[in-house]
Amino acid sequence: RDVLISSTTTMKLSRRRTTTSTSSSSATSGTIVLSGGPYTFREMSDRGATSDQYQMIQADTCLERGDYQFVVYDTVGDGICCYYGHGKYALHFTNGREIRPLSSGSFLGQRQETIFQVRSDDLDTVMSERTRPQDATIDVDGDGQKDADEPESPQESESTISLSSFATASGVDLTLGLNKAYGILFNLKLNPDVSSLSIAGMDLYLDTTSHVHYEVWAKPGLWQTVDDEANPNYMKDFYPVSHGTIQGKGLCTPTSTKTCDFATIPIRDFQKVAMLAANIKRLAVYVTLDSDDLIVKDHPGDGSEEGDLFNDGEDEAMDHSLVQASNPAFRVFYGASVLTYPLQVADPATDFRYNKGFLGRIWYRDSAIV
Repeated sequence: RDVLISSTTTMKLSRRRTTTSTSSSSATSGTIVLSGGPYTFREMSDRGATSDQYQMIQADTCLERGDYQFVVYDTVGDGICCYYGHGKYALHFTNGREIRPLSSGSFLGQRQETIFQVRSDDLDTVMSERTRPQDATIDVDGDGQKDADEPESPQESESTISLSSFATASGVDLTLGLNKAYGILFNLKLNPDVSSLSIAGMDLYLDTTSHVHYEVWAKPGLWQTVDDEANPNYMKDFYPVSHGTIQGKGLCTPTSTKTCDFATIPIRDFQKVAMLAANIKRLAVYVTLDSDDLIVKDHPGDGSEEGDLFNDGEDEAMDHSLVQASNPAFRVFYGASVLTYPLQVADPATDFRYNKGFLGRIWYRDSAIV
């Protein structure tokens, strides 16, 4: 019997009119075990790392023990970073070992190779000799044609998904009207013409370059909903979506808005959350650190206390004024920052600051617009 490891490839692509593709193959036999592309994205006017509309490709496959190479191809020959966007890519195993952390995809030439080995301590799944794959290489070409230096035709990957992203602010908006907090409570709402959507990841705006502990929680409905107004339990019905340690990227300055970046929660560590027009059109989210390094946005109005601008989320007439950011799929609403950790010990009278907005990027996969 041979034991296999599941490996994942993640790519955050730049937005130049260029063609990018990838493949993975066995260094011994040359057989491709995972391939993707071509990926072509339209040119955008805002190329900052924190700007909106980045897209991500995630692919999973199983590998045997052995030596492999992962290849990124780029037709223009300047990689997927950095003038036309801050493209990145990463490789990792399901046991947590990183072959390549999510980092800049800048390179010269039309390909970049990453050589790696599947070791015995990486293995986690048993397959029979009869069903195991042949030795293979990881290579991404994506042109649909077999090039002279390419191995034989690729096998299908087990799973390949494409994610869209939405930044709640970018550019100069990341330098004005800011506050720090431990956490933030806010709501998302599906737009009327979207039947379903899956929240698949988040990037956070942090006032630190150190590693910090983070948590993401979610529940259907509104974060404001509590059973007992006299003794509210705001943590009730929230379930964990992601937790771990991430490294902050620090504050943006007026001169660094093109190069500053959000801290990325690895997609593999984020449990996807479904939103459905039929019964979960609103989603409450609680994002927190164990330090007060989370950056939040002030509402541009005058309200700072509950009742000034704050809304329970059900008043459609007030929804427009409370929308922090929106795109064709969903809206993000101003909520409340939390000045302590964990939420269970917070006193809303002293530890909540109302009409604050989440700053960061939300990764999602939406259904066809109806």
